[in-house]
Amino acid sequence: MFNRISSQRLASMLAKLPIALATARTLLSTGSLAYAITIKQGDDDIGELALPDVRHLVSVCAGLVVIDLSGHIRLAHETIGDYIAKTGLE
Repeated sequence: MFNRISSQRLASMLAKLPIALATARTLLSTGSLAYAITIKQGDDDIGELALPDVRHLVSVCAGLVVIDLSGHIRLAHETIGDYIAKTGLE
């Protein structure tokens, strides 16, 4: 059961990751992105959240997302953001 819950949580975060990057108004660090994809509406205490290893999530995204030399995470190509905006993924 834990594996199923863990897999569902991972899938949810992976789905949110490119959308968070496409809609962010500024470049996100790994820490900022971890909070962005973990926090849900109604969460009161973000200190108790189990934050994901964003570097692992980036590696699972298979080239859609990259970490640049300054440590910011961004979409690998602007067309990914264009696609997300065009299709209305949320």
